[in-house]
Amino acid sequence: MSKIAQYSDSLATIISSQVCEGRTIQSIANELDIPAHVIYRWQREHVEFEDMVKAARSDRAHYYHDKIVEIAESEMNFQDARVNKLRADIYKWAAKVGNRNEFGDQTKIKGDNDSPLQIIVDTGIRRNTE
Repeated sequence: MSKIAQYSDSLATIISSQVCEGRTIQSIANELDIPAHVIYRWQREHVEFEDMVKAARSDRAHYYHDKIVEIAESEMNFQDARVNKLRADIYKWAAKVGNRNEFGDQTKIKGDNDSPLQIIVDTGIRRNTE
């Protein structure tokens, strides 16, 4: 039977550091014997905790990047390679979602002074100007 723990700065630090190391809120809640919804409520009620978890999720993207490098450098047979490709793809997705600025897809469009960028929208509708 889970207990309802009281929020504390030390508990917030423990939770956010574990999120940074790749743990999910659900797995942390299970280990601490706290319902996950309590941790989510704490995030809404304590701005500093919400900020800590957001930063931890962003930093966790680097953890996932490191995991991808470890997979790439590990020795594996054919079956391991298929499983590890799936793992790497999931880590890439999670890194992209967790920190779009560093690991997300980016499109840069720019013109220059001699040839500025122009946006032309063609609706396909032609008007008779006569």
